[in-house]
Amino acid sequence: MTTRILPSIIVAVFVCGCGMAEDNSKSVASTGEAGVTRGGALASAPAGGEARDRVPIFDPEFTKGGDAGKPATKPTPRKIIYTADVDLIVEDFPKASDAIVAAMKTFGGQLADTDVTGTAGVNRRATWKIRIPVERYDSFLDAVVKLGELQRRQVHSQDVTEEFYDLETRITNKKVEEGRLVKHLEESTGKLIEILAVEKEISRVREEVERMEGRIRLLANLSDLTTVTITATERIGFVPATAPNFATRARRTFESSIQGLKDFLEGFALLVISILPWLPVWIVLSLLVWFLIRRIRRRIPTTPIPTPRPTPA
Repeated sequence: MTTRILPSIIVAVFVCGCGMAEDNSKSVASTGEAGVTRGGALASAPAGGEARDRVPIFDPEFTKGGDAGKPATKPTPRKIIYTADVDLIVEDFPKASDAIVAAMKTFGGQLADTDVTGTAGVNRRATWKIRIPVERYDSFLDAVVKLGELQRRQVHSQDVTEEFYDLETRITNKKVEEGRLVKHLEESTGKLIEILAVEKEISRVREEVERMEGRIRLLANLSDLTTVTITATERIGFVPATAPNFATRARRTFESSIQGLKDFLEGFALLVISILPWLPVWIVLSLLVWFLIRRIRRRIPTTPIPTPRPTPA
């Protein structure tokens, strides 16, 4: 009996062991597959499965919030205010002025301000403040600097992105606050003093909104259009777009010396002219003084100076 039962027991134990080993291998394989999926490995999906279950959490095409399939938001455009200053020396002042205005129209700009100064005999000087679209102001500057001898070219930038979008957020919040106050005022059944207090608060909020909207419009305008300030000084005998050499500097020095001599002679002539109307008065006064001094001298007796006698030897 024992001999017949023993083989049966051995066979049963072997079958159970094989079944447990198979179950363990399946469990390990399932666990490993799940771990790979959670870890973000780019393994191929099993037959009948969906590939979207295997998308890694660090995929740049998807947002961090877990919204699978939605692309990330675009970066916020920056708001930067550019300003430029250009100083030129020009030979033909009217020609340079016309060329600057023509360049402004060519590049789609607008004249914000202009100032021309000069007197007779003095070289003229002008300043133009021009607004140019930000995407075209580099080309505009390159065209302007060719109109004369460049003395200075300076560009400034100011990043107002944070202020711009902060104002947008504050305006939105203030409008929500205004809506709540208006709703409270419509539903209020309180006393007159309470109603007046709410209306005053609504006016204050609206004033703040209008002030912030004005500021945000200004920032938008300044960031869309670049302000270019051009200063041109007239100079006689100037050769455009060339650096001054020794001959040019010598000629300019000689011209400056001649101009200084002319100014001195003109000043001396003006001094003489200014004295001429007073010349008769000074002559009369001089004659009177001379006459008085002469009469005084005549009235004063003159005592003869005694001559010394010779001493006897």
